[in-house]
Amino acid sequence: FAISNWANIDALIELRRDAKNKQLELAELEKSSPSTDARVRVADTFELLLKEFFANKYNFDKETFVLKRGEHEMLRGTHRTLSDGEKTAIAFCYFIACLHRKVTSNNDYRKLFLVFDDPVTSMSYDFVFSIAQTLKNLGISDNGEISINPSKIANNQCFRPELLILTHSSYFFNISRTNKVVKENATFSLSVDGTTHKLTPLSSYVAPFEQQ
Repeated sequence: FAISNWANIDALIELRRDAKNKQLELAELEKSSPSTDARVRVADTFELLLKEFFANKYNFDKETFVLKRGEHEMLRGTHRTLSDGEKTAIAFCYFIACLHRKVTSNNDYRKLFLVFDDPVTSMSYDFVFSIAQTLKNLGISDNGEISINPSKIANNQCFRPELLILTHSSYFFNISRTNKVVKENATFSLSVDGTTHKLTPLSSYVAPFEQQ
């Protein structure tokens, strides 16, 4: 039987080998591609960060992309209901959530370089600390999960993205330096000497009005 049907048996063996190779290729593609679409990931991450900043004060409807106060819509509109600090905090959360829209595969998450330009404008001190803690603990897993759980970074479940943080706030600078949001050797001042801009390493705290 084997001899008389060898051509078919040989073809079957080749097809099984080809199927196995295709399964391996599919597994690699699944690893390198987002497991869910960007809209779902943006909504999940935005909701996670909002709870970190506001607990249950504001709820986010992931279907309609509407922010509510508790279970009620803001009848006067968000622009009249929210303080300037709250608006800035919500915009900060949404900026991070929208990282999912910048990638086409999970491999792209390690290529992200984030720039935050004075993220604490018009904020109260508690929000400033929350921003600093979020930047310190911000982590992304290889499959694109965004986390602010420091243990996931410590256990190598998430990596810290590259960050560039710009600020005019001496308070935010000192908070960030004290809490090691950035490495101590990665803090600089930008100043103008005539027509030349200079970057100077900062190895100590910034004293308000002294190094304005």
